[in-house]
Amino acid sequence: MKLSSTSSTEEERANAAYEFCARIITATHDHAVCYKPNVAFFEAIGTKLGMVTLRKVVDDISKYNIPILLDVKRGDIGSTANAYAEACYDDGCGLNGDGVTLSPLMGWDSVQPFVTGELICIVCQIELYCRYCSDGRRLEVIQLLFLVND
Repeated sequence: MKLSSTSSTEEERANAAYEFCARIITATHDHAVCYKPNVAFFEAIGTKLGMVTLRKVVDDISKYNIPILLDVKRGDIGSTANAYAEACYDDGCGLNGDGVTLSPLMGWDSVQPFVTGELICIVCQIELYCRYCSDGRRLEVIQLLFLVND
């Protein structure tokens, strides 16, 4: 489904996305160990309802006490990283996530604001398909995945 379709309103896209996620949560919460909503799809819904819809999804997941890993792939300089971290973790005006995906290519300063508690894991090896080594092997890059425990 193309979320930015001109054939539907932002409200219709938000409702469709929420209903889709709600069905998944209802069907899987007894088996899930973590949920990982991709923030970009909610941002693409629209400026008024995209993040509101994501927060509703996060609130639904929170009812089951299941960790929420926000798939944001953030990686920016210090002050911007601080703002992104606040938006991801803050319960009052943010998304109240338990962890995030990061792209640490700009160094520790781009990662540090997201490490707010006990570092539980650094995982995930992903492959870049756009570049290859001279012998034909895919070039690999490490993506950091943090779960935090306040």
